[in-house]
Amino acid sequence: MLARVWHRLYVEIGLKAWMVSPYNTKILCLQRYFRFLAYGGSTLILALSLSSLEVSDQKIGPFMTLTLLGDVFVSLISTAIADSIGRRRILAIGALLMTASVLAMFQGHRTAEEQALENFDSQIQHVREEDSDDVRNPV
Repeated sequence: MLARVWHRLYVEIGLKAWMVSPYNTKILCLQRYFRFLAYGGSTLILALSLSSLEVSDQKIGPFMTLTLLGDVFVSLISTAIADSIGRRRILAIGALLMTASVLAMFQGHRTAEEQALENFDSQIQHVREEDSDDVRNPV
């Protein structure tokens, strides 16, 4: 009974088809699994970092949705033209676009450390001004 359940599960989730598929199909499937894993992890980090930059949840939600839709759209286009341009060129173009988007996203944003140092410096300056006022105008 338990063996039948395991066999049915093995067939239904596609493991049987995956096991008998050619090597290239397995590589493509593994690439897709890792891509989804990376997207899921980066989505959480990106949402938390946007939230720490005080971006509202009403803006983060549509941004993340549009990111996923853009990924689907680009995937459809790139797979359609990959055979004529070449897979390696498509992968290289995709890597360059991803790098450019990360650089553009962080351009102009200060890191939390920079903000903390600026706040600390302004507090130190404020304390120094108060001390100098106390020295000039003793009570």
